[in-house]
Formats: sequence, structure tokens, C-alpha cells
Amino acid sequence: MKTKNLMTVELKTVPAGTDLFTAYDIMKKLNIRHLPVLNDEKIVMGILSDRDVQRAMIITENGAVEQSFRFRENDKVENYMSWPAITIPQQADVSQAAQMMIDKKISSLLVTNDQGEVRGILTVDDLLRYLSESEKDQNIKILHFLPEDTRYDFRAFKASSSI
Repeated sequence: MKTKNLMTVELKTVPAGTDLFTAYDIMKKLNIRHLPVLNDEKIVMGILSDRDVQRAMIITENGAVEQSFRFRENDKVENYMSWPAITIPQQADVSQAAQMMIDKKISSLLVTNDQGEVRGILTVDDLLRYLSESEKDQNIKILHFLPEDTRYDFRAFKASSSI
């Protein structure tokens, strides 16, 4: 499987000078955890993750259970983003992408075409979704080849093995 087959192609991006609260609001509304960051020439220069945003939050205790947060006034995305943006070719195998994420301790890669242009983003969630679907497909294939009288036993074993 190639990265281009799993990547998300509808990217939301922000300029480097965007204030942090605006970026946080975009991430929250779109339910995303990564925002590619563009320079003035519209070239990707970094990526802002939810962890970068959390690092910038100033937490205030409002009693024993309640908390609120704020950002410093005039905090910009460029001050907290990870850079340079780490990319992978769209023809790369997903196992290579997973290994890159493990080695670099990151949770996303920007996916580029042969000209180096960003075409999408591949996240840990995309890889886990793929793995989960592959696992379901494998179980269906195994059940298909088992003799009819052993299928029930296999399912029972499968269910009891997860206890």
C-alpha cells in the first residue's frame, strides 16, 4: 500500500503569522490535530500539532476541579510549530512511512508528489485505520477457508483469547 492511497488530501493550512488561538479554533472546529504552516510565498515551512498548541497553553486553576486556559497575547503559530516539515513521497510504502514516524517520534508526514509539492498528509490515525481494516479483512479470509464445522470453534477461541 502506498502513502497516496491513505493520505488525507483536503488540507487546511495556516500562514505562519496566524495567532495561536485562531489556529487552535480551526483545529477544534475541524477535529484535526495537524495544520501545515505556510510562509509568505505559500510554501510549507512547518507543521503545528495539537501537542505544539498544548505546550503554548497557560493553564489557570479555577477551583478544585475546574481549569481554563489562554494563550499569551500575540502568540503566533510560527513560534510553536515544528520545522522543517517532514515529508514523504506519495509513492512510498506505508511501512516506510510508519517507520519514519517511529524513528522521528512524530504523528504525521506531509505527502509530496514527484515535484516536491505537498499533496496530502498521512497521520498515525490513517495508519491505524488501515491496520484495523486489514485485520478485519484477514479474519474474514481465514473464516472463508475454514471447514464449516470449525468456524464456530474459531470464533469462540478468538473471543475467549481476548479476555
